[in-house]
Amino acid sequence: MNRKRLAFIIIIIIIVATGGIISTYILYQIGFFFDPGNRYDWQNLDYMRTPFINKSYITAWNEGYSESDDCPWGFSHKGLDFFFNDSAPVLAMAPGQVWSIDFVDTGAVQNKYHIRIGIRFSREIELRYGFEPWTNNENDARKQLEQLQINVGDWVDIGDKIADFVAYNESAHIHFDIVLNGNQVCPKDYFSDDAYNKTMDLIHSYNPSWEMCYS
Repeated sequence: MNRKRLAFIIIIIIIVATGGIISTYILYQIGFFFDPGNRYDWQNLDYMRTPFINKSYITAWNEGYSESDDCPWGFSHKGLDFFFNDSAPVLAMAPGQVWSIDFVDTGAVQNKYHIRIGIRFSREIELRYGFEPWTNNENDARKQLEQLQINVGDWVDIGDKIADFVAYNESAHIHFDIVLNGNQVCPKDYFSDDAYNKTMDLIHSYNPSWEMCYS
């Protein structure tokens, strides 16, 4: 076998192997290999709780889930915003495995740094908590990282404390969304009846006519 042919074969093998590694990584990221075993009931998520102990830990309700600007807040917003008090405990709304923790520089003029947490419930469903302490100071934002009580790979139970919230401004909040097969969806049907009622009571205490979700 001549050198050119051997080099060509080696290149093909490298390409195939690299493609396999990349494909495996992508499948991992989307939860293809995820298996919660018998840790909890993962067949159907209809028992999600609230992330707050009671509504006294929340200071406002300004946005729910919307797929267009045809909603009270006037813009598309594919998640629920919980405006926690500073130092308020933030609870896991469902069980799962901590899939990712990212410190993100959004480049925004305000509210520059976010901490984004993904907790995978099943192959299809991931719960995401976006901590927005509302600061442009990186060191201040990293104080929220220090308050996290979870690490990537940890298994959390429903109601476990994820962190104590760090708020630098009255606009500070946690953006929560549910991702189903890669798409953000209205969280309404994933709550237990009790948690749904508590969330609607919170919403209506600030905005009596609002719904949780708008299509």
